[in-house]
Amino acid sequence: MKKLLILLAITFSCSACALWSSDSCTCKDPKKMSLDDFDNDPADTYVKGSKPKDFGDGLSLYATESWLYNPAPKMIVETWVNGEPPKMDGKFVIVSYWNTWCPPSRRSLKLLDKIQRAYPDDVVAIAICDEDPEDIQAFLNSRPDYAIKFAADTQARNKKELGIYGVPHWTLLEPTERVVVWEGFPMNEAHPFTVEKMKSFIDILKNAK
Repeated sequence: MKKLLILLAITFSCSACALWSSDSCTCKDPKKMSLDDFDNDPADTYVKGSKPKDFGDGLSLYATESWLYNPAPKMIVETWVNGEPPKMDGKFVIVSYWNTWCPPSRRSLKLLDKIQRAYPDDVVAIAICDEDPEDIQAFLNSRPDYAIKFAADTQARNKKELGIYGVPHWTLLEPTERVVVWEGFPMNEAHPFTVEKMKSFIDILKNAK
């Protein structure tokens, strides 16, 4: 485990990210936007006007503290919205904290789904929202079938524990001790999370064994 964390620390030494927050977003009012305005954009690119003003060099974090290279707090789920709880043993777990009303959150789900489909044997992708399960289900009813597991935490206990105040926020947990090995805003141009980056984590783990 120590060897793995050292390898990850060296490889991703600049892994803290800036996150999107409602206070810094210059995008249109999502309630007045059509689905085509923000749901049909490529998952790995930005829509003009949705980038935060203070992206900087990607080293700032829209959370009160970093959990990088520390064991993640216990995940709290009230309801699994689209099926049974996933089997996570021996797999990387990507946890996305998001909201249905947030355009960057909704676009990031397409990237998360792409990663899950690319590495079904190595990754479990979970999207946790602090809205009612019925609202999450209503969102899913109008979308293609995601490979992601959706969950509700209506009291936002996970976000509060992690100190998150901007979404979407992703944490990547390694398979053995659930240590956070990546965190932040997945579409940050200075520090993006990609299908290729997920592969590099998988390769590091396999080579460390």
